[in-house]
Amino acid sequence: MAVSCLVVNFLLRPYSLVSGIIALILCGNLYAAIESYEFQNDQQRERYQQLSEELRCLKCQNQNLADSDSQIAADLRRELHQQLLDGKSDEAIIDFMRDRYGDFVLYKPRVQRSTLLLWWGPIGLISLVAVLLWRSRRSSSASIAPIVLSADQSVSSSNKKIPAARWVNLLSLVFLLAIAVGSLAIYRHLGSLQAIEITELGQTVFSGQLSPEQQVQQQDILLAELDKWLSDHPDDERFTYMRARLLSEAGQWDRAASDYQKLVVSFPEQDNMLAEYAQVLFLKNDRSMTPDAMALLKQTLQLNPHNVTALGLLGMAAFEQKDYRSAVDFWQRLLRNIPQGTPQAEAIAIGVARAKELSGTATDQPTVVADVSLRVQVNVAPAVQAKPDETIFVLLRAVNGPRMPLAAVKTTVAALAQPIQLDTAASPMRGQIDLAAIESFEVVARLSRSGQPIPAAGDWEGVSQVFGKGSIPEVVAISIERAITP
Repeated sequence: MAVSCLVVNFLLRPYSLVSGIIALILCGNLYAAIESYEFQNDQQRERYQQLSEELRCLKCQNQNLADSDSQIAADLRRELHQQLLDGKSDEAIIDFMRDRYGDFVLYKPRVQRSTLLLWWGPIGLISLVAVLLWRSRRSSSASIAPIVLSADQSVSSSNKKIPAARWVNLLSLVFLLAIAVGSLAIYRHLGSLQAIEITELGQTVFSGQLSPEQQVQQQDILLAELDKWLSDHPDDERFTYMRARLLSEAGQWDRAASDYQKLVVSFPEQDNMLAEYAQVLFLKNDRSMTPDAMALLKQTLQLNPHNVTALGLLGMAAFEQKDYRSAVDFWQRLLRNIPQGTPQAEAIAIGVARAKELSGTATDQPTVVADVSLRVQVNVAPAVQAKPDETIFVLLRAVNGPRMPLAAVKTTVAALAQPIQLDTAASPMRGQIDLAAIESFEVVARLSRSGQPIPAAGDWEGVSQVFGKGSIPEVVAISIERAITP
């Protein structure tokens, strides 16, 4: 779970009037949005670009770090950037990546002693097959040479020569099987096949393109494979880290915390690792800060003052302790590391404004003018095959303006028999956006298969007609009939 989602949910806990309003847009991945790196010089920038092309995304299918937009690739790019700033050489960076993730992280694997058979094995195999086939043909030719013999002699000679050719063919087959089995054994010994299979399975699980049922199924399979691998390779940090993140995504905080505890011992100076561990401890403790989590976050900021996870969580801790000025400070620092204009930045800005209001330092807050109130009748098309207990999100948003919901309601399919009331006067957004500047509106109704606010493949959606303040229908009708695709 991204720290921005945690921040907003935290803010909503004691003060929410409409359940989950800001979380509807915030529970996405913040990591992928943070890609504004600074370099000391052009040479360093060129090294970053070159190395990002030489290193492989562990999650993607045949993509390097430069081309991938996955979360894992973003993490590796941040690690690459930090090591460049620390003055590490290209060789030292590549060695670090190989030690942590194995040879698979190299986009073009190196030829070395342990992989010689894998590189030269096919050539040797083809050569051996050619030699054996040549000898087999030669032996067969010799067996049918035109020699003048008696009938008995011909039969006898044939019975002697043909089995010899068959033995050559059989020997060839044995050699081929031996080489194939030997190569497979070496692959297994090196862990290449199984490691690649696990990596590819991880790619599927973290792709965000599975249905909720498929996601649960594939997560269970991946977790079982990781457990099996780590039982035989307990010191493999790369897959320990994958399992830790998987367990965190699945809400298994105790096991995730155990894996992260091992990892931070091996990587005490990896700020992302420390921050993620602190986040797991926070979630494990029912979204409350613990002394251990606090210590990890402070250590994180000592290593990297711009770590977004640490800044977000520390802001939450300060807010919980009613230290609103510190919360403002942490979240404003967080905002400086998030691209402006994104939903994440807008939502965190709301948290800053709320903390300023509570601290008595709020200034220049827009005044809400002309609240919008309307009734919405949502219909679910038969093709959706919706279940009565599935989740429905209904959002009011500006057509041209902030994409944040101006009002929102979370309900179920069964409750759609009655119209839904949307009212900006009851929204936590009230006071943050000037409705007088918004000319047109629309209503979005979304069926979420997972129950989460962020649209995902497998969800269904409907959008109303555009209307203005002076032409709000008595009842806004929406039909959920459009499938959301990746």
